[in-house]
Amino acid sequence: MVKNIVFDIGNVLFGFEPSKEIEKAGISLTKINYINNIIVHDDLWNDYLNGLVTLNNLENHFKESYREYSAEIDILLQKENQKYIIVELKRNTSILKVLIKKYNIYLLSNIAKETYEYLKETYELISDVRGGIFSYQEHISKPKKEIFLKLIKKYNLRQRESIYIDDKVRNIKVANDLGFIGIKCGLEDDLEKLLNEEGVFIEYTRDNS
Repeated sequence: MVKNIVFDIGNVLFGFEPSKEIEKAGISLTKINYINNIIVHDDLWNDYLNGLVTLNNLENHFKESYREYSAEIDILLQKENQKYIIVELKRNTSILKVLIKKYNIYLLSNIAKETYEYLKETYELISDVRGGIFSYQEHISKPKKEIFLKLIKKYNLRQRESIYIDDKVRNIKVANDLGFIGIKCGLEDDLEKLLNEEGVFIEYTRDNS
């Protein structure tokens, strides 16, 4: 019997989808996607997600390495511009809001401190869950099994009673190996089928956002 559901955050509940509004801050959509691609494929980005370097360290590194994009990097990394960049995936968050009434909901995410704080300040559902484990606090990230073990220990979870949802197959494999029921995001298909088999019928807003 399922008692717990663990959600990843990135590309499961919220996505990186810059809107045209970012251009009001002084950066084009084309350029922001190009610069973001540079940033997330740099080793220092993982250190930032793991809370090993500060946002200021990260910004200085990229501004020094890519001086021609110094102004744009400033804009991209400013917390106040996240509202132009991060979008709620409403089809999935609507499912979470239904499930939270019946299950213990947890979060397990590779996420930076500033991003988590922005989401918590902006979206009530981040505070409505039972708890979570985040890479910036633990200084370790998925797919390492240790971060899953921290979640299990902190909340005394029984894996066979727990569903884990992620967009990355490598993370789901680790969860499965540890005994979780791993589901790759498309939530509205696999998750609904699994819960229906348990006699739980979920209704939610079928928004394609």
